[in-house]
Amino acid sequence: MSCARSAGTATMFPRHLSISARLILGATFWCVLAVLVTGVVLVQLFARHIEHEFDSSLENDLVHLVANTALQDGRIAVLRGAFQSRYEQPFSGWAWQVRDGQVVLAQSGSLGPAVAGFAEVLTPPIGEVGQFSAPGNIPSRGLSREVRLKGTSRPLLFAIARPADTLVNALRDFRQVVALVLSVLALGLIATVFLLMRIGLSPLGDLRSKVQAMRTGQKAPDTPVWPAELAPVASELDDLESDIDRLVSRARTSAADLAHAVKTPLATLKHLMAGVDTRDRQRFANQLARIDDYLNRYLSQSRAAGTGTRLVSVKTTVEDILAALAPETERRCLNIKTNVPATAMFRGDEVDLYELVGSLLDNAVKWARSAITVEAGTDGSSLQLLIEDDGPGIPETERGAVFVRGRRLDETAPGQGLGLSIVADLVDLYRGKVSLEQGASGGCLVRLELPGNG
Repeated sequence: MSCARSAGTATMFPRHLSISARLILGATFWCVLAVLVTGVVLVQLFARHIEHEFDSSLENDLVHLVANTALQDGRIAVLRGAFQSRYEQPFSGWAWQVRDGQVVLAQSGSLGPAVAGFAEVLTPPIGEVGQFSAPGNIPSRGLSREVRLKGTSRPLLFAIARPADTLVNALRDFRQVVALVLSVLALGLIATVFLLMRIGLSPLGDLRSKVQAMRTGQKAPDTPVWPAELAPVASELDDLESDIDRLVSRARTSAADLAHAVKTPLATLKHLMAGVDTRDRQRFANQLARIDDYLNRYLSQSRAAGTGTRLVSVKTTVEDILAALAPETERRCLNIKTNVPATAMFRGDEVDLYELVGSLLDNAVKWARSAITVEAGTDGSSLQLLIEDDGPGIPETERGAVFVRGRRLDETAPGQGLGLSIVADLVDLYRGKVSLEQGASGGCLVRLELPGNG
């Protein structure tokens, strides 16, 4: 039973709809349904009410007609001034009539003069109000009753009628008013539901901001009081953040201690290599360099794993790295163009930014023929960094290989093939993006996206 109920609930709304959209749609449906039902009930009640009032008014007029009719000088006389003026308006549909059998003795002015043998007969139901066709085929509602007047030998038939469209028009006007009022009410209810959803679910947005701040290393906005339903979740997130910070700090400390512990023996080995045979010295130097590169790689990873909220100037970093590469760029007469605004900031560890930009600029200097271009900018909360050289470029089929650890497209070039793989690892740890493209000069264009000012 529970499985069937869960499946039914899951298919009520499309899975991609948000909680607020589901609540708003559900509330809107019930609001519209309630308004429609209310409208139908109100119209039915009003129809019964005006029909009852209409029939009561007809009966009162009939009683009034009987009360104002008398036998005078052997003829039936009716005091016409006692009735509403509409009974005297020609073709108004408001009519009364007094008959003896089929002989019309008196009738309202709306039916014309009562001429024996020529007057049309009103034939409403006897004893109760009902529908009938008045003279001229006018849909009417009326009643008739037999009453014996003083001085008459037999009962006379008193009939009274009004047009049925009086009820129809009143009901139509009421429907229009009800439709307008209930439409405004429905729109107001839907707007209120939408507003309440936005206000009621706003703490979920705060919770999302808190999680996002935890992920990006930013300071979460202060929320002094959480709703009772979310307070346990927020408390668990705070505890989780503290546990993660403690574990990351411990891991960074352990990695740094290990790296520094190994660096001392490495330095000793490099010193002792002076006494090694020249033929084996280069082989030992390559292996020691590989170990040193691996240590730098893991030190970079341990720093990136604990990214904080510090903002690092990209402009200053680029200028420092280019200053360090100046001897090589001047020796090869490379033209360096930079377009890095002072507002471009990197959110993370300063050493990591030096590692990223340094590896990419070192690679660009290595392959450039005459020019290198460095550009930076911001896109919302992201930092965009472009480094382009006019070297031979990288074939599209080989671009993914340069980020593989130990993979080098040119085996004759110096190094262990770890520079760009370290770049890829750091970019991944910062949840950024790095891609290689063909530049405008035909060389390699590196496009880097990292956490920025936002």
